[in-house]
Amino acid sequence: MVTDSHQRASLRWFPRLNRHIMQEPDTGVRYTRAPLGTALVTLLFDRERHLDLAVSHGMAINLEAKDLAEKFRAGTFPQPGWEEAARQSALEGRRDLLRALRHSLFWLAGITALALTVLWGAGNLSPDLPIAWHKVLGGTGVPDRVVGTL
Repeated sequence: MVTDSHQRASLRWFPRLNRHIMQEPDTGVRYTRAPLGTALVTLLFDRERHLDLAVSHGMAINLEAKDLAEKFRAGTFPQPGWEEAARQSALEGRRDLLRALRHSLFWLAGITALALTVLWGAGNLSPDLPIAWHKVLGGTGVPDRVVGTL
């Protein structure tokens, strides 16, 4: 289910994506695509809201097909109990995505630790060595005229 504030923000920032907004005649529930930023924040911090957004987003995508939109208007789509199945599917997808993000974070930390260990073993990294900020900034893409002033 989508709140009115989410509906207004979604229409303002994503008008092209939400041109097929449908509303259930009996309950008044609206289905819209979820903005990426909102989906990411709710994925990490608010499980229930993320599931609500995922269900609404999935139905909005389904209703973009003309045949399903016609069935929706006629009242033959979706089947009874679809929302619980959609929530369960979204929950499984959320678990898989969080597991993949966790594994990526562990791999990143492991590779960074390995690289720092190799640099320390080779003598290129030591608390005694000064940090050459012009080299650090030059490696990040800061223009040479800025790096030259350090």
